[in-house]
Amino acid sequence: MSIASDWFDQFVGKEHDPRMDRHHQWCWRHWAPCPELGANGIMASTMVMQEFIDQVLLPAGILPSQDAHYAVRANAMMSEKGRLCCWLGDDEMYAIWGECPPAVGEMQHG
Repeated sequence: MSIASDWFDQFVGKEHDPRMDRHHQWCWRHWAPCPELGANGIMASTMVMQEFIDQVLLPAGILPSQDAHYAVRANAMMSEKGRLCCWLGDDEMYAIWGECPPAVGEMQHG
């Protein structure tokens, strides 16, 4: 086990939003820092998508400016990867959440 795996495992036994079970890009375990700790989910989602673009789409030559079927091809490749958080793995997701503190509004109210 790694520090990252142990950190995410703390959320496994907690109640979660069952809507996450149907989510195609996030599992509860990797999404839990947002509702449980108030971490910035918008920023984390943007970072996850950027990793997918950098690691999958760009090397495959799938660029919006050069591909009329960009969205179809990008969505197909995303579906192949499954939940992007799990594809990235615990260590990468731990690093991403480390850069996503609560949003300013959350900090003022929490």
